[in-house]
Amino acid sequence: MKHKSKIYNDAENNGFQITETIEIIDINATAYRMIHKKSGAGLIYLNTEDRENLFSIAFKTPPPDNSGLPHILEHTVLTGSENYPLKDPFVGLLKTSVATFLNAMTYPDKTVYPCASMNEQDFHNILRIYCDAVFFPIITKEHFQQEGYHYEFEETENPESNLTVKGVVFNEMRGVYSDLNGIIAREESKSLYPDNAYGKDSGGIPEHIINLTYDDFKNFHKYYYHPSNAYFLVYGSFPVTKTLEILDKEYLTKFSKIDIDTYIAAQKSFTAPVTKKIKYPISANESKKNQTAIIVNFKTNCLTDTIETLALTIIENYLLGNSSSPLRKALIDSNIGESLTSSGYADYQRDTFFTVGMKGCKKYRKDDILDIIFNVCRHEVKNGFNKDRLAAAFQSQEFSAREITSSYPLNIMDRVYNYWLYNADPFTMLNLNYYIEQLKKKYNEIPFFFEKILEKYILKNVHYSVLIFRPDNEYSIKKAEKFRKKMDQKKALLSDEEKETIVKNSLKLHEFYALEDSKEALDTLPKLKLKNISEEPVKLDSNIDNINDRPFITTDIFSNRINYLTIAVDLRGLDEDLLDFLPIFKLAVLKMGAGKFDYLEMAERENLYTGGVSAGLYTDGSFDNSSDFFPLFKLSSKATVTNTPQMLNLLQDKLQSCRLDNKKRLKNIIIQRKSALRTNILNSGSSFALSYASRNVSINHNLNDRFIGINHIRFISKLSDNFDAEYDNIVEKLSRIKSFIKNRNRIYFSYVGDNNTEIFTKNWAENLLTSFDSKQIINRNYSFLQSYQPSSEAVCLPAEVAYNALSFPAVSANTELAPPLFLIGQYLNFNFLWEKIRVENGAYGASSFYSVLGGIFGLATYRDPFIMKSYDTFYKCTDHILKEMKRDETSIEQIIIGSLKKLDKPIRPENAVNIAVNKYLRGVTDQKRYEFRQKLLNVSYKDIENAAQEILINGFKNASVCTISNQTNVQTANKKSTEFKFNIEFL
Repeated sequence: MKHKSKIYNDAENNGFQITETIEIIDINATAYRMIHKKSGAGLIYLNTEDRENLFSIAFKTPPPDNSGLPHILEHTVLTGSENYPLKDPFVGLLKTSVATFLNAMTYPDKTVYPCASMNEQDFHNILRIYCDAVFFPIITKEHFQQEGYHYEFEETENPESNLTVKGVVFNEMRGVYSDLNGIIAREESKSLYPDNAYGKDSGGIPEHIINLTYDDFKNFHKYYYHPSNAYFLVYGSFPVTKTLEILDKEYLTKFSKIDIDTYIAAQKSFTAPVTKKIKYPISANESKKNQTAIIVNFKTNCLTDTIETLALTIIENYLLGNSSSPLRKALIDSNIGESLTSSGYADYQRDTFFTVGMKGCKKYRKDDILDIIFNVCRHEVKNGFNKDRLAAAFQSQEFSAREITSSYPLNIMDRVYNYWLYNADPFTMLNLNYYIEQLKKKYNEIPFFFEKILEKYILKNVHYSVLIFRPDNEYSIKKAEKFRKKMDQKKALLSDEEKETIVKNSLKLHEFYALEDSKEALDTLPKLKLKNISEEPVKLDSNIDNINDRPFITTDIFSNRINYLTIAVDLRGLDEDLLDFLPIFKLAVLKMGAGKFDYLEMAERENLYTGGVSAGLYTDGSFDNSSDFFPLFKLSSKATVTNTPQMLNLLQDKLQSCRLDNKKRLKNIIIQRKSALRTNILNSGSSFALSYASRNVSINHNLNDRFIGINHIRFISKLSDNFDAEYDNIVEKLSRIKSFIKNRNRIYFSYVGDNNTEIFTKNWAENLLTSFDSKQIINRNYSFLQSYQPSSEAVCLPAEVAYNALSFPAVSANTELAPPLFLIGQYLNFNFLWEKIRVENGAYGASSFYSVLGGIFGLATYRDPFIMKSYDTFYKCTDHILKEMKRDETSIEQIIIGSLKKLDKPIRPENAVNIAVNKYLRGVTDQKRYEFRQKLLNVSYKDIENAAQEILINGFKNASVCTISNQTNVQTANKKSTEFKFNIEFL
């Protein structure tokens, strides 16, 4: 920790006044709260020992309407500023920074610009660019049109062709409003708070985005993006002196304090509940039967009422947290719907709400769902909360307060901003354990404490909404027709002069996109040098012991008295007819009963004693051979030191004696999984498209798609739709898998945590292994994939935009071509693909990568308005590398540095336990990682050229492709395509 008197002096010397200093034991930090005297900016510095340092700026930005103004502004300020007059300095950072996090986020009532790095020079570089971006952005009309929206003819220079709309945010939100989950999330708050900012969509409704004017856009920035409305957060171990100096001398001293009205009026309470019916898109050939979603939303408290907020979090866990929770169980057992929507306490904005809903319902079940909600709550209020369940809910809250999560600085940031921006004590949620104890005290002292809160916000609360989402096969077609009609009407009103203006503006934008930054502009961007970069990879200190002749891996990392255990099971040699049933087995292990405990008792044990149990299926190659076949089943859990014995007993029950005898429960699990996958596919459309495109590349990628991809969705849908007929077959298959994994020669352990508990865990592991048999592992030659065959598929779903993916075989990580190929993947992300697909074409995102262990090269787009235009761009990547890529030493050095962010990630305890076992099983030694890094640091353009010629040229000629979009878009693409024709499929 830094000396306090020096920090006080640093603050005073740089225009800041420290108004509060406290020690925060929960996160092992000293907290300093400051005000910049001249500008009025607030700053909080959390001095910790964390190597990952975070800097963030937040502004209160209540949306005035549904035009997405705060969202478009968030995108646009990062596209050039006074000191960094590049076309896109944010992309410059993505190319050359080693940041561990670099992004910006629009919330319902605030906009946040966070960044993090473990490199001090990099940290200050990013800080400067972010501050310049928000306080002194260029925000030209071209930037506004690029990120927000602009009109353009489909054939740019032909005013007789159709008029359309382009823009990154416009296309992003078209994607959001194509997805049931996205639509639900947008409508919940709107339905409860129709008269204040929380009734607006800060992200933007596409039909409203096109009403936003450039003048309103600029005025919003001028008013809200002032230091008097800025909230700075600095977290980590770097000395704060330089940060304060940069903020004061280079930015804040240029402003004087002003008053800014960011007040959000309270919503007037309803006198009666409201019901709203909303249509959402499904495919043209999809049945509407049991496709309704019904969601009930209750207005709750102000977020900064700490005790009530924590109490509602406890109530959420109590009612909905796991399979045995009374409200979750009652809804699932009712068979009204297939699965719950994202239900619980929404605490991400000042005006919170409690939401409960179901997907896969019959349209007339609204009253039934309301009856269940109210009857369960009445029962709990009348009979009193179950003390054991409450204890489990408290345990869960305490666990969350203690755990060092994978994105820990961002978690801390959210806790601070969730109070500070609502004019409350910003340190409240950093002292979470204190307030949990205060809540316990109230619970013990006030009779029926939780029951009264439940009664207040559910049973006696008429301020609630019922949203009924009904499927519509023609929704997408009607919406497209309505949009086309609106554009045709607009076009009909255009004069020849106005049409010519649109053409000229479009050409000007295309010129703007193609314009390269001048050397002078590029030189303004602060850059790291290779000398600033460590030659050593981030290391993980692990030790391998043998327990009953099986590896037990321990990793030394501070875990704040939480223990983590992963058990990996080697699946090589499993009968081929069982492979598709592995994801069902995973669900059974997680959600069915085990031994003498039924699924309700298992859920209660898990909630009471652990921070959760997870399971996964993984298949990948090794560092030395991407074709190696070594699929794994992993079972993981975490618990406090005190609860570790109970956690281990629970894991043992799940591994040894998972029960398959509850037909109704197994059916519900499969139906819920099917429902969740089918409604989530568009939110992860690029991943699904890439997985499907890659399934013919190798046996590993084929199996991966059967574990988590399109083929898995099809398989589980078939089981769900024919469950009764398939039940005996399912149980027989799962029983065989259950017997198969109980082989000590297949087991590997990985542990992170308390040293004393480690000894206990090793003894437990030894006893577990003695209960398993010991059979020789024999690998099989599976028949389903003998050689690579390229494919071209389109999976048709009701998506307004497209998700395009392409992949082909590459090389193993130990080859000379691997480091330059890795660099090419990272380079294309933020250069050619970004410029062509995001900037020029208006897609929300594009990515490329080389899978080090998987041995493939892949490209994908996300929420993309085009199909063939993006594939054309994909196929031009090699030419770009060979003909247009800058090859001077300085440019290559920056590309190398930018690629390292993929490798240099902070390792948190939960990551460490899995990274350690993955390294061991995939043959990724520290020496191999060091050698790979050295080769990467010394890549030349000649190496890049060789990789492009040997891998990319043939790869693109024989690539597999997959697009997810609506049928009309795909059929249009097939008519335009000269490279290939899609085989049209449906989910």
